[in-house]
Amino acid sequence: MEPHAEGIQETAQAMERVAVESTVFRSIGYDPASSQLEVAFRHGYLYVFRLVPRNVFLRFLKAASKGAFFDQELRNGPYSSERLSQGPAQ
Repeated sequence: MEPHAEGIQETAQAMERVAVESTVFRSIGYDPASSQLEVAFRHGYLYVFRLVPRNVFLRFLKAASKGAFFDQELRNGPYSSERLSQGPAQ
């Protein structure tokens, strides 16, 4: 098993979640059992990306620009995604 990146905590559901310093994202979570990556945006949306390798999660945490990493590796990457929650009411 890989060592945990600094600041990551495991929940009872095995979802690793870490708050990130970003103007766009609030936190990033990862479930190693299902290879699902959750991305919580500051504006309230929560997205899940499926079949994401753990190394992508770790690289996302270490990225100097999390927004650029998200665009290149996740939004425009090979992973299926789903919005799990709505943002604030308009």
